[in-house]
Amino acid sequence: MSNNGGMIPDAAVEAAVAAWAKWPEGISPQEQMVTILEAAAPHLMAEATRLIRDLTDSEDCNFDHHGGCQAHGYLDLKIGDMCPQHEAKAWAE
Repeated sequence: MSNNGGMIPDAAVEAAVAAWAKWPEGISPQEQMVTILEAAAPHLMAEATRLIRDLTDSEDCNFDHHGGCQAHGYLDLKIGDMCPQHEAKAWAE
């Protein structure tokens, strides 16, 4: 995570600063923002993926006859709904 006390990982901040340092004269504010976001995004996604992996339950889903996931406590799911734990695991792969 961040050494600067914020939630943004240091690697993302460093990538954004490096991108900012390379701006040519006359770049629009919109292009500046896109450049910063494109530089920081991979680092932010890596951190989000790590957090999601850490927060997901390793236990497989166990659906009841109503569609609720008994293993993870999502009892309001209907038959055919996907358990949020399963979605999170699939996203983080």
